[in-house]
Amino acid sequence: MDIEKTMEFLLEQQSRFDSQMDRLSEFQIQAEERQASSEARHDTDMAAIRAELRRAVRFSVEESRREREQRHKLAGTVSDLDANMAKLAATLQQFIESLKHKNGS
Repeated sequence: MDIEKTMEFLLEQQSRFDSQMDRLSEFQIQAEERQASSEARHDTDMAAIRAELRRAVRFSVEESRREREQRHKLAGTVSDLDANMAKLAATLQQFIESLKHKNGS
């Protein structure tokens, strides 16, 4: 009879073991599903971040180009103003000299 009890004990242990293995297998499947879902969310988030970074860089480059063009135009305007001021100063100097000569100074 000891052999029968031992056999029953072993069968019960095997049954418990099988049950625990089934639960562990289910837990592993759920963990793998959560991991896959997490990876998918991560990939989606990273794609959105990369797209936003590309957009920000593109806007930055465009703004930099516009700013450079504005500085170039402004430099040309300042250069034109300097030339006009020099002409005006020369004309004014000539006018002053002509007045001095008329007054006999």
